[in-house]
Order: sequence, then C-alpha cells, then structure tokens
Amino acid sequence: KTYFFKGKGYWEFDDMRMKVAHERPKPSGPFWLGCPPGIETNDVDYPSHRARVIHSSSSTPYIALSIIISSLFVYGIRIT
Repeated sequence: KTYFFKGKGYWEFDDMRMKVAHERPKPSGPFWLGCPPGIETNDVDYPSHRARVIHSSSSTPYIALSIIISSLFVYGIRIT
C-alpha cells in the first residue's frame, strides 16, 4: 500500500489494484499520530521553560574578547 498526504488528510492507494481505497481523504491526525478526532489546532498551553541567562560582571571582558578574536579569524584580519 502507498499513502498520499495533502493538508490534514491522506489517501490509501492499493498497489495491487492500482486505485485508491477511498475517494475522499481521511483525517491523518487520528490514524497516523494518535490524535483525538475533532482537534483543529496544534496550539497548546505549555508552561514556559525559558532559559535563564546569568550575567556576571567578571565574565563580560572575556566574552567581549572572545567575540573580537573570533571576528578576526572570520574576516581574516592579521595582527602585525
């Protein structure tokens, strides 16, 4: 069997008979992804897990220096 997908649906093609098993598309979410029928959106309210950046005044000069040195290598500038 071969499956063709378009939008939210799919068609099942019978390779032996060389025709589709059903004329209208079936919803792909419940069959392929195990989603419950009737859901129209993928928007879900998940708790926010944002990364927290901790800045330290002692690390700032090292960060700036590493950016400057890496840009010298990227742009091929020679220090003589």
